[in-house]
Amino acid sequence: MNASTSLTTYDWISKDRFWLGCSVATVFVAVGWGFLRMGHIGWGLVGGVLFILGVLMFIQKKITFDKGRRVFLEAYRFLGFLQVWQRTLPFDRFDAVVIEKKESAHPSWPRQESQNYDISYRIGLRRKVGRPFWIRHDSFSYGQPYLRVEEFARRLSCDTGFEIIEVEV
Repeated sequence: MNASTSLTTYDWISKDRFWLGCSVATVFVAVGWGFLRMGHIGWGLVGGVLFILGVLMFIQKKITFDKGRRVFLEAYRFLGFLQVWQRTLPFDRFDAVVIEKKESAHPSWPRQESQNYDISYRIGLRRKVGRPFWIRHDSFSYGQPYLRVEEFARRLSCDTGFEIIEVEV
């Protein structure tokens, strides 16, 4: 098996959502920079916080599964290509693929009268000891199919050979 087919990369969020986040981050950086340049201590603090949050929003998390070495590489990259941080996790620390489902009702939309609430999903690997290692996050409004979640979990299960377990929080 050659090296190119032994590597599989997973994104924490979809590329569309990442680039949408980058456009919001640009606004945070610009407004933060404007507040910093005002010269007032109060606005400078607000500007500094907005600026730092904006810069951090440009960081993208990627997980790479190296089938040949049987390790997961977790990397954080600025704008998706400049590596900021990386760690390696051995494959044998995990034993299943986990789908975590969390429902959030909106206060303005009572759940009893309406089915309008958000469902948040995290997909990852269950550690033999400790908390799960999350690989993907996705969310939907009630009634939308969660085919992306199922498809991603099946792909991860196929790549790792682990069974899929669903849990509700």
